[in-house]
Amino acid sequence: MVRKPGIQPPTGLTGLSAFRTDPQAPKHKNLTFMLCDMKTPGITVKGFPYMNGAHIYNEVYLDDVHIPANQIVGKDGGGWAVVNVLAGFERSNMGLVYGLLSAVEGLVMYCNGTMRNGVPLSQDPIIRNRVADLAIGLEAVRTLAMRIADQQSRHEMGLMDAAAVKVFASELMERIGQVSTDLLGVYGQVKHSRFAKMGGFPEEVYQSCFVPIISMGTNEIQRNIIAWYGLGLPRMK
Repeated sequence: MVRKPGIQPPTGLTGLSAFRTDPQAPKHKNLTFMLCDMKTPGITVKGFPYMNGAHIYNEVYLDDVHIPANQIVGKDGGGWAVVNVLAGFERSNMGLVYGLLSAVEGLVMYCNGTMRNGVPLSQDPIIRNRVADLAIGLEAVRTLAMRIADQQSRHEMGLMDAAAVKVFASELMERIGQVSTDLLGVYGQVKHSRFAKMGGFPEEVYQSCFVPIISMGTNEIQRNIIAWYGLGLPRMK
């Protein structure tokens, strides 16, 4: 992977981060969450482009950066609580869920309009079963995401709820990528071509479906959260 050169963020962009402000304090009590103007001297941002050319994540270097104390969010030493709230909102994944809804709808349209052996793909019982399985999974995670949105509006969202959506939605995206590329065969490997089907979506999702499985805390970590905070199981020793 080729790294892009240093990227200076647009004027007025604000960064968010938790900083260790008390090395002597116990775990989870030594973090303070702060806002940071990305124009502050000493901040360098380097982009990490995906294999498909998309650019979402960056490396951020801080070299003797000074942040005013009035930029603290919450309380000094209370950064872990802020991190958990923000992580919960990010993991609830409403945007991803509705992106998957569009993807499944596109897959259904493709199967209805594509002939194989003289009949639409949608009439093949094996294909119907695989697409129906995706649609069922999508409806399940959409319902869960809506439940969490309701909890968020009432300030009741728990760590386990957001973790559950994160695991379900990210692994459903992986399954959608696999089914789509299986159905399209060699056409599922092209994107910028007149031969690309469904606007090149299968190739796109196949290359990027690993991202939500790893980001926001890997799915293995989310299963730990579900076990500890949701099911009350003992922690590993």
